[in-house]
Amino acid sequence: MKLYQIILPVLIGALIGYCTNYVAIKMLFLPRRALHIGKWRLPMTPGVIPKNKARLATAVGNAVSDRLITRQDILEGVKRSGIQEKIVDGVTTAIAGSDASIRSLTDGAIPAEELDAALDRASTLLGQKILDGVKSIDLRAMVNDMLQSSFGALLSNPMVAMFLGGISMDSISEKVVQAIDGYIDEHGLEKAAPMVRHELEDLLNRPVCDGLEQLHVDADCIRRMLTNVVDRLIDDHAAGLVGCIDVRGIVEAKINDMDVRELEELVLSVMKNELQTVVNLGAVIGAIIGAVNIFI
Repeated sequence: MKLYQIILPVLIGALIGYCTNYVAIKMLFLPRRALHIGKWRLPMTPGVIPKNKARLATAVGNAVSDRLITRQDILEGVKRSGIQEKIVDGVTTAIAGSDASIRSLTDGAIPAEELDAALDRASTLLGQKILDGVKSIDLRAMVNDMLQSSFGALLSNPMVAMFLGGISMDSISEKVVQAIDGYIDEHGLEKAAPMVRHELEDLLNRPVCDGLEQLHVDADCIRRMLTNVVDRLIDDHAAGLVGCIDVRGIVEAKINDMDVRELEELVLSVMKNELQTVVNLGAVIGAIIGAVNIFI
């Protein structure tokens, strides 16, 4: 047997195996649309992936959602990302280290007319609370003490008592308390509400850091409070928020929106070497089959 009779079948087998696998892989993506001769559609057109792109999108979406990126994975990733610390540090710096006033921080977020209306409601509410607190005090005992300390000795004088016609300390206190209650009921709110409104305005226009300093609240205190709030929010509500993320739907929509050429580039960017290995393996198998045919 001559040398070319050995080499030629091996080369032909390798070429056939290589070309077969190469064409098979190309047919995964090509042709990108159906081809027709008249009304007759050519078989195996479009390619496997263009023809089944919707089914592929659904399958990939299910795989990613159920196995690769589950809701629990997202939740654990959020906790490991340190986003809590970033939020707490950012808000703490914005609050404790800011010279801006509360009013300036609300500019654009709350319309001026809504803020004024809210201040009016707050002034009325707080003013009424203050008046309710005043009326809950035992004014009679307080007035009695004041009268006793100021006029007790004078009223105990028989001549003064005779001149007053037997009016007692209790009756005087009662009249004073009734007068105070009546004034509070009639004019208290109109006097108290503007005062409260003035204090609220002053608070809104004062730098945030000044207000915190007066309350003896430092950055560490704010950080501890915010950390507690953020951790509780994540524990109580993050699972629900993550549950609203439709990973399956997002992946499926992304693949469906991709052009077939983009999808081909995506697959090749991930599996180009592997697919080339398959083509080369076809050449090797073809060469082996060609060598076997020599001896048949």
